[in-house]
Amino acid sequence: MDAFTAVLAGKGASVKRTDLVEWAGVASAEAALVQRCVAGDETACSAVVAEHQRMVVLLAVNLLGDREEALDLAQDVFLRVFRTLHRFRGQSSLRTWIYRIVVNQARNRRRSWRRRHRSDQVPLDVHRAAHGDPPSVPASRPDSVLAQKELAARLQAAL
Repeated sequence: MDAFTAVLAGKGASVKRTDLVEWAGVASAEAALVQRCVAGDETACSAVVAEHQRMVVLLAVNLLGDREEALDLAQDVFLRVFRTLHRFRGQSSLRTWIYRIVVNQARNRRRSWRRRHRSDQVPLDVHRAAHGDPPSVPASRPDSVLAQKELAARLQAAL
């Protein structure tokens, strides 16, 4: 029994024994998966997508605020992942690397939105000069209501 388990047992807590995961084994399994992807193994690529897709989409939705844009971004992210996977150095986990790609792609997309929509913006004076004032909504003032009723009565009489 290790020291941590002994402390918990002394406090009346039960400890479930599990097999410890060797981090070296996880890292080597991830490295093997990356190598298979770089070699063009579609099964390995599908495994990477299956493992990280949920995180990518949820993060993109949180960053962009639009599910459709997030799904589009997720496709772009995985395209970038597979195009640049040969440059993955393994200094972090693959998940962390993909996470960073999502953040960068979302930031680029938001910058693009701002630039695109900034060119669509027109000052109000310029819009008024080009298109005139917006049509006014009929007011519900008593004199306009009376004028509408009189017009309706004249049209009815003419018919």
